[in-house]
Order: sequence, then structure tokens, then C-alpha cells
Amino acid sequence: MRVVSWSVVVLSVSWLLAYNFWPAVDEMTSEDIPTTQVSGTASTMTPVTENTAYETFARDYAAAWNSHLPERVAGFYAPDGTITINHGEPYRGTAGLVDMASGFMAEFPDIEVTMNGIEEKDGHVVFHWVFTGTHSETGHAVRIVGSETWRIGQDGLIAESIGRYDAEEYERQVSGGL
Repeated sequence: MRVVSWSVVVLSVSWLLAYNFWPAVDEMTSEDIPTTQVSGTASTMTPVTENTAYETFARDYAAAWNSHLPERVAGFYAPDGTITINHGEPYRGTAGLVDMASGFMAEFPDIEVTMNGIEEKDGHVVFHWVFTGTHSETGHAVRIVGSETWRIGQDGLIAESIGRYDAEEYERQVSGGL
């Protein structure tokens, strides 16, 4: 278990409020506020629900993909953040993340990412998604279901993401369509 200092909690909440990742204070309910045991050794977040910062963050992340601007996607990651997709080599740092997003956006110029759910599991945030698009070379439509397991850093950004989807189904749809 982790001990959380008040300065980390204050900085995290300040960042979330500044970037509208958290409802305004006058709109908050007790479910919106993380619970912290300052005198103990544990820090826990409330369960991820429609009103939490994680859900807003995940919806905004999907919107970044839908903007077709790779830099917006990379902006959700810490400057030294990583994503590893299907046990491949990790994409590291802002340049690597822009490269990764650019590749998907070039392959699927009409890519659309939809949040299919979000949960908190073992201290990580799991973002479930569906992506649809038309492959730029084959012209075939795809609909792929997957997830990313995020480790959120103290700065409130994704420090590490582990992405998963069915690669065989992906290849089948790219070559033959839905």
C-alpha cells in the first residue's frame, strides 16, 4: 500500500480542476472526492463511476483519437510515458506516442474510438474501447474491441499503458472486412 502526502493530493486535485478533468467544486458530491487515510498507510479512490475524473479523462482520451491529431493523443501521457500494444515493443515518450497514433490514423483515416467502459483494477485504470474505421489500403471496414490498462502518474497523466486487442480478428477484418 502507498502513503499519500497532502501535497500530492492537493497538486493532483488542482491539476484535475485546472484542466476540467474534475467537476467544479460546487457540482461535486461525496462520490467525486477520493478518500485518503492520511494517518494510515493506505490511499484509495472511490469506485470509478460516471462522475469520476477517470471517466472524464477516458472520454477525453477517446475524443483525442477522434480529433485525428496524434499530438492530442500523446498529450494524455507523461512526457516519458509508454504504451505497449499486444506485447510488442513499447512506444516511448512524446515522439514515440505521436508516431504510434500517427500510424493508426494513417492506416484508418476515419478512425473513431468509443469508450466501452472503464474500471479500476489492482491500482490501475482499465479503459475498454471499440475502434472502427476503414483501412486505407484495403478499403475494408473494421470494428475492433480492446482495452488499455493505465498506470496513472502523480502528474495525473498516463505513465504506462498496456494495450490489448485480438490481432487475429484485426487481420481478418483488414483483409476481408466485417
